[in-house]
Amino acid sequence: SLHIDSESTSATVMYIEAPTVTTGSVFYTNPSALTSGAAIRVEQTGTALASTATGGLVEIFHTGNSTSNTNNLLFIHNDDSGSTGTTGLKILNDSTGVNLHIVSGAGTLPTLIEGDKLVIQNNDDTGDQARMALIAGATGYSVIDFGDASDVDAGGVAYQHHASADLMTLRVNATDFVFIKDSGVGIGEASPDEMLHLKSSTNGKPVIK
Repeated sequence: SLHIDSESTSATVMYIEAPTVTTGSVFYTNPSALTSGAAIRVEQTGTALASTATGGLVEIFHTGNSTSNTNNLLFIHNDDSGSTGTTGLKILNDSTGVNLHIVSGAGTLPTLIEGDKLVIQNNDDTGDQARMALIAGATGYSVIDFGDASDVDAGGVAYQHHASADLMTLRVNATDFVFIKDSGVGIGEASPDEMLHLKSSTNGKPVIK
């Protein structure tokens, strides 16, 4: 229905400004079932994106100062029952029930556990690795928190980066309990000086059974 062909190599091809619209500037709707292709497709043809194109193929950003809604990218999925999910970023894979499924090598997907919401998959070949990196500052922390409605970090795994004293901590029941350093493992002891260092918080004499 609309085809825009620009000879310009640097100027903006299409610009939409709607300063008073409160319900959306661009709206796409299709009353018929989509049987192939994509509803909206952005394709870079010819040469690849230059290294200076830091925004990537599609860039979505919000320049306003909103205190009530911080969603820059929102996917809302309506399932067959008509219920609507609302979240900052929601990508729903209907075949698995996973909200976010990142695939690099699409091998066989095993039966997932009910409640799995994030899957990172790279198992096309037997030697493939699926990894997730948390990059922190040279003396900062890389942390995964396990929380609930009453405590955001009731449990967790934390790695403290340091030039000479890296430390991994396991948190249980809102208490740092297991400490792992290159000098040893401490249970109840944050600075283990033996291969295994046990410390009791009650009588100072831990019991091993």
